[in-house]
Amino acid sequence: MQKYTKFDNVAVIYSPSFGAGWYTWNYMHYPAPERMIFDSDLVQILLDRDEKLFQENDLEYRKKILDESEEKFLIRLNELFDSFDASVFDIENLEIAWIPKGVEFFIKEYDGSESIQTKDNFKWIKA
Repeated sequence: MQKYTKFDNVAVIYSPSFGAGWYTWNYMHYPAPERMIFDSDLVQILLDRDEKLFQENDLEYRKKILDESEEKFLIRLNELFDSFDASVFDIENLEIAWIPKGVEFFIKEYDGSESIQTKDNFKWIKA
């Protein structure tokens, strides 16, 4: 699997919005679920979406950008997983976090809102 890297950081897709967690609500349903968060083609679709949205103020055109991005994203998901259930899916809420290469992390979820916790910034308690 090709990960998207930039300046020794790895792109990780997650959903910080409340509703449905991107990785946390889907990882148990698909083989090799890390592809959902690391796939370089999915990341590129989101980066392109963000760049276009940043440059556009017209609400109708912004919706068109989101619709086109979602279509591309779903096509790629179906390539990765043969059949992807898009019932819990909203590309508008997906974001990219940049994690230093080699750093261990986990994706935590509360009420659908995901956050990324690295091993370095989490206090582990030993029994």
